[in-house]
Amino acid sequence: MDKGKIQQAGTKEDLVLRPANEFVRSFLGVKGLLSMLDPKRVGDVS
Repeated sequence: MDKGKIQQAGTKEDLVLRPANEFVRSFLGVKGLLSMLDPKRVGDVS
């Protein structure tokens, strides 16, 4: 939400992989990408 208006709705994956605009992209940032990672695979390089 930016200035009272919903900027984008969707799944985590949609929001992170296909942000509707720069506000959504910057709002999610790295934390949005990290939230999509499978915690069992974090640090797994195989």
